[in-house]
Amino acid sequence: MTIYSVIFTISLFYIFLESNCMNKGLENYTKIIISIFIILISTNLQSQRRVKLPTSLNENSGLVFISKDTCFWINDSNNPAEIIQSDYKGNNLLHHKLNIKNNDWEDLTLDEAGNLYIADIGNNALDNKYLTIYKLNKGLSLQDSFVFTYMNPPGEIDNSFDSESIVWMNGKLHIFTKGITKRKYFKSHHYILNPSKFNSTAQYIESIDLKGFVFTGVALSPDMKTLAICAYRYKYVFGFLPDADSKIFFYDVSNNGDTIFSKSKGSMIVPTWFITRQYESIDYQDDTHVLLAAEKTLFLRPLLRRVKVRKHSK
Repeated sequence: MTIYSVIFTISLFYIFLESNCMNKGLENYTKIIISIFIILISTNLQSQRRVKLPTSLNENSGLVFISKDTCFWINDSNNPAEIIQSDYKGNNLLHHKLNIKNNDWEDLTLDEAGNLYIADIGNNALDNKYLTIYKLNKGLSLQDSFVFTYMNPPGEIDNSFDSESIVWMNGKLHIFTKGITKRKYFKSHHYILNPSKFNSTAQYIESIDLKGFVFTGVALSPDMKTLAICAYRYKYVFGFLPDADSKIFFYDVSNNGDTIFSKSKGSMIVPTWFITRQYESIDYQDDTHVLLAAEKTLFLRPLLRRVKVRKHSK
């Protein structure tokens, strides 16, 4: 039995005792409310298992889950150009060096044939219009690379976007811009690249208002019916305490169409409990759980969370 199960059981017993002593007045209600709060926290923690990752994944930005014994990772800019292999808890590390440049690797995805795609699409300064996708075969050798630029969204004259999310779906690469432009508004654009008919311009599909959030990673469920996109936003509690909201957005992609933003399946909060975390890596472990990883902060090691997906989000 885990510590969270123990807390859950004790809290239920506590509520039972208190609810049978209602003649004690308002004090009972306060205790009951506190107990319910404890239960909610323990239940949430049970559904979100956490693992501290090794320092070699301090700036992880992309994750592909293969099995409990095999996961592939990348780190973003100012890190070696390599694929890091581990088990799903970040143990048994293997480093696969690549003879390419890591300008700002931001995501990793896998196609049906087992090829990996590294998305060198980070553009924090918003000054790079030409970005690169690297294709690796099953042996993790470089097979191809594609340089591309974004098509201008309707009504806009700028196409320099910062992006951190890419996924292979329906035989194409889908890219979701982070949601930050030179005008600093939170609007993500959805683009498509078709490697089999490669064009140096990514095709614009649609946009969405993120209402203060930014997209940082994306994953397709094993049954290929749901797309999960992780996001975060910075805010201040009580006007001065910095905090970050983290959220996973879910979209229905079961009809195999290119547009997704009109097919929301809801979202779920990933609580940070006043500890600022920046989640950038996501993949499905199975149809009911996603793995979500955060890079290190000034005081905290990188973290992996196993999050249970709610029923409406499957």
